[in-house]
Amino acid sequence: MNCRSCHFVDEFAALTALGGSKRTYTDFAVRSPIPSRPDGKLTAPRNSPPLVNPSLNRPGGPLFHFDGEFSTLEDLVVETFTGRNFGWLSRQKAEAIHHIAQVMRGDDGTGAIATMFDGLSYRILFTGSNPNIPDELRLPPEFRVLIGSARDQEIFDAVVKVVAAYVNGLRFSQADDAGRPIRSPFDVFLTRNGLPQQPNSGETPLAYSRRLLTLVNGLASPQFVTTNPNRGNGLFQFHTQPFAFGAAELAGLMIFLREPSPPPTASPVEVAAGQIGNCLACHAAPDFTDFKLHNTRIAQDEYDGIHGNGSFMALTIPAFATRTSNDLPATEDHPTATEFFRSIPAWPILR
Repeated sequence: MNCRSCHFVDEFAALTALGGSKRTYTDFAVRSPIPSRPDGKLTAPRNSPPLVNPSLNRPGGPLFHFDGEFSTLEDLVVETFTGRNFGWLSRQKAEAIHHIAQVMRGDDGTGAIATMFDGLSYRILFTGSNPNIPDELRLPPEFRVLIGSARDQEIFDAVVKVVAAYVNGLRFSQADDAGRPIRSPFDVFLTRNGLPQQPNSGETPLAYSRRLLTLVNGLASPQFVTTNPNRGNGLFQFHTQPFAFGAAELAGLMIFLREPSPPPTASPVEVAAGQIGNCLACHAAPDFTDFKLHNTRIAQDEYDGIHGNGSFMALTIPAFATRTSNDLPATEDHPTATEFFRSIPAWPILR
């Protein structure tokens, strides 16, 4: 089991039946499969979230996973490596840590991936001082550990730090290998028409989006995009769709940026007239996300489909003072918890 078991990149790029495209470190599943164990669970509650751009700065600080369970990448990595997604039950954290430490100790540099990087073992790489380590593979001091003599927990902590650093570095590229900027058709459209691509200093994303709508409305002769400037053709590099921003895309942008007057709820007259997307309620430019947790009705519709309309909204979520250990996820501290609030909805057992 490893992270790439669910967080795919280009493994299925050639399989047109599965979309035939590169992924952003996510999978194709409705729910990601997990190793079979005695608890009877076969999948995670949700699919694997994308890992590209997960740690962009956001108001209020980072929250990871669909339910905002983790506030740091390190916590996420710890719980993943020692948790149910990797096949470990709630009482097996120490066993999981020992297993990872043993994998690190036992690596001899002959594995398929290691041979791509000069055949250096983890034992050598994590010392950081071996003269055989190329500069580009040399770990900074804060990530190093003496695997041969370190305790299980020390090795595990070092693994967590480097994996968290790796995930933190998974950002969409801003330039290609030749140093040319990578831009979407939308970005190229903004540039060709002299429109700002980022908010001014101190300007909120919402204020920037509203200003952008005003500027787009003022374009007398929009300059459209029909070719990929970095590739000299009309296609994306990794997708078969046209690299274009024309009249249809501009019309979509206008609907996307328009809000009710006043926001956030459209009047019956506005609804009837259409042309108001109100997308800015959650998707303000330039990141097109508010970094918040929303009820997208995926879990709600599934739950109501089993237990009846309105059942989901009728659930009582206990406050901190009234919750019990049974309300919490199953962990080493609460190994018998039912995980009710993140369980997969199930049909009731009829007796």
